[in-house]
Amino acid sequence: MKKILVSGDSISYGTGFPLQKNEPSIWPNQLATFLKADLTNVSVAGYDNTGIFINAISELLATEYDLILIQLSSIDRIILSVNMHEQISVTNTTVNSLKNHISAMAITQFSKDQLLDFHKVFLELNGKYEHWERLIKIIYSIQSLVKQGYNIRIINGLFDWSEEFFTSKHSLYAKKILNYDSLPDKDINIGLEKICKQIKDIDLSIWVNPFNSFKQIAVDHAPLDFHPGSKSHKTYTNMILKNLNLI
Repeated sequence: MKKILVSGDSISYGTGFPLQKNEPSIWPNQLATFLKADLTNVSVAGYDNTGIFINAISELLATEYDLILIQLSSIDRIILSVNMHEQISVTNTTVNSLKNHISAMAITQFSKDQLLDFHKVFLELNGKYEHWERLIKIIYSIQSLVKQGYNIRIINGLFDWSEEFFTSKHSLYAKKILNYDSLPDKDINIGLEKICKQIKDIDLSIWVNPFNSFKQIAVDHAPLDFHPGSKSHKTYTNMILKNLNLI
């Protein structure tokens, strides 16, 4: 194996390590070392799934790779561009960190009350269904590339779905996507029927870890923050090698 492409978020970027992408112990570098392959790592800390996918496609259009690993992130993560120098990655569960981040920046055109109002509106507007629709298109596109001969594996970075999502109509993950509390029963049933049809076409055989996200199986922290540490990255590397039937 000569060339490997990795696209993902902070887990694959090496956030939490002093050298970040150049840290030898993060899983993309461990994998490349084991396989004696050249690595191109286009991961970006905080990126959403659309950005992760576009980064991978941009590279695939320019260069041929023997193995492509696409590490997907949270389903409802989005990027807010404060200005040309600052990007903030947020989900429904990180509004407090968003508030702290924005408050620490020199954004003089917004008052504190305006920012607080924004947080409340953001929680209401950042529902998961639109993100699910985008995600399923990304997954189908990756599957189409695999059928065309590309050696791609999808890696579950932050999904918290389980096998139940693929076997039960009223799964916990489906309820999260549809936000049961805010929809009438008629719309819930329409959404469930559509989701059930969509997941039947998901090919889990190209996933390294469909139901055990990197976040869930982390066993230690990086030296600089809460991101997975060296032991966790070793676990990820072995998981990928096993999936590729290389160990």
